[in-house]
Amino acid sequence: MSTASHRESLFRAHSQDLESIHPELANRFMCPICHRLFSLDDIGADVLTVGHIWPEDFRSHSQSELARHQHILLCHECNSNAGRRGDKQAQVFEGLRRGEESGDLFGERLLEARTGPGEEPIRLRARVRIEHGDDISGKITFEVDQQRQAWARNDPRQEERFRSLARTGERFSVLVHPDRRAVPELARAGWITSAYLNAFHTFGYRYILQDAVIGTVRSYILNSIYNDVESLHFPESEDFAVFDCSDHPTDDPVIAVVIPAESNDKIHLRVSFLKNEVSLPFPFVPKALGSLIFARMPDYEKRIAEIENQNAFLYLQVSCTKLDAHDCIWDYVLGKPFP
Repeated sequence: MSTASHRESLFRAHSQDLESIHPELANRFMCPICHRLFSLDDIGADVLTVGHIWPEDFRSHSQSELARHQHILLCHECNSNAGRRGDKQAQVFEGLRRGEESGDLFGERLLEARTGPGEEPIRLRARVRIEHGDDISGKITFEVDQQRQAWARNDPRQEERFRSLARTGERFSVLVHPDRRAVPELARAGWITSAYLNAFHTFGYRYILQDAVIGTVRSYILNSIYNDVESLHFPESEDFAVFDCSDHPTDDPVIAVVIPAESNDKIHLRVSFLKNEVSLPFPFVPKALGSLIFARMPDYEKRIAEIENQNAFLYLQVSCTKLDAHDCIWDYVLGKPFP
């Protein structure tokens, strides 16, 4: 399928979903991030683009066919700005995590070599591999500038000081600085944006047009895309959070409704992929959700009783997508009036 055909196919799927909620918006597409409205003509003008739900690094390292084929339509402006901010930082942090696990630290780092206190450190840029055993050892690799026949991106005087130190065989310590490209606030925003777009892919406009979602998730994403990082305050709660789930990673993206055993805890949406989990608000109609729960779990009350003392949850995994036109129970859970 050509890029233009793919965009048109996505436009028609999103448009049909939007029209089912707002008939007055027939043949229109609403960008799920900025909520601006577009027509089919905007496809030819390259105002609308195909958006990958998951950043490229996530897709390539997971080798998940599901993640690779999860697309939605986005306006070019939101897609571009989200990509260079949250998406980029989420990928930087995934690289950092893999580096810590493997010992190959992510990216080129600033190093400081010292022979003792009070000595002026030798400052160099290099790639670092760390091996953990009885003693911590490592390997420092310098890229060579072939034209200058010297270490690339390094001061020749610092290089000579380091070579001289290595020749003497004198013991020295090395301080490895953190990757300065990392912006934790934007990395979190990148994971949340992907989770939000996954929820849009799954439930469509009926989810993202909920007041609770607009007022928390969408406003946070817009702030992360268009404002300074200093203004990005994260209102973390049990139904809006990002978790590290290294102890139970998922090879494919999973989206589920989480039902806590404690009745005072909030029912929420959980999106999991690789070693990340994101909780999102999930507004619902109790009667419809109750019908769904008992249809899927006839022994629900027994199962809830069993996990009450374990501080555990029940998960209702969702496999729908609003790219395939259909009516299902999830529409009614999210507020579609019963016939």
